[in-house]
Amino acid sequence: MLVTRGTRDVYIIGRGNRPESYNRHFHRARPLVPRRATHEVAERVKASGDIFETLNVDQVGEICARLKADDVEAVAVCFLHSYANPTHEREVGKLLRKILPGKYISLSHEVLREYREYERMSTTVVNAYIGPKVAGYVRDLQSRLRDIGFRCQLSIMQSNGGVMTPELAVEKPVAMMESGPVGGIIASARVGMALGFNDVISFDMGAPPPRPA
Repeated sequence: MLVTRGTRDVYIIGRGNRPESYNRHFHRARPLVPRRATHEVAERVKASGDIFETLNVDQVGEICARLKADDVEAVAVCFLHSYANPTHEREVGKLLRKILPGKYISLSHEVLREYREYERMSTTVVNAYIGPKVAGYVRDLQSRLRDIGFRCQLSIMQSNGGVMTPELAVEKPVAMMESGPVGGIIASARVGMALGFNDVISFDMGAPPPRPA
């Protein structure tokens, strides 16, 4: 992960809320990106979108060389106030794709262009974490569908109840999180309407565990 200099621990610290206040054994989830894999970049954009400190391109090049040597699979980039001005993130994205061709790159302004660094950072990290596997799955699905003669438009469910193209799903797989339950609710409502019922209660049930041999 690449972050603005001085914000290396934002992702690890998170928010001060404690989901289980009275659980003495509660532990926060382990960060998907360890601190040693988080690199600070000299750059700064103000909340207004004005550039306070220009991007240190040479430093980014050195970081990219280290990432290439480590053979990383994915990189998340989240700079301070990039929702207001994503110029620096775009520059870094171009460098990463040039030096690390074929690697999965997630830029926070493309994933969640909203204020609040922790929320944007954590969402971008999840996107980068699941990106390579989801991209492979979606492309494999498209290939298999073509092989069996499927010629219709493939749409993939989003967590907001809408659908997106496979290409967008590859770029923004985090938008698919919890899309299954959402799709079930929408389907239940449609079935209820078709049967003439205005009030419908639905529930989501997973597959039963396999029986012991």
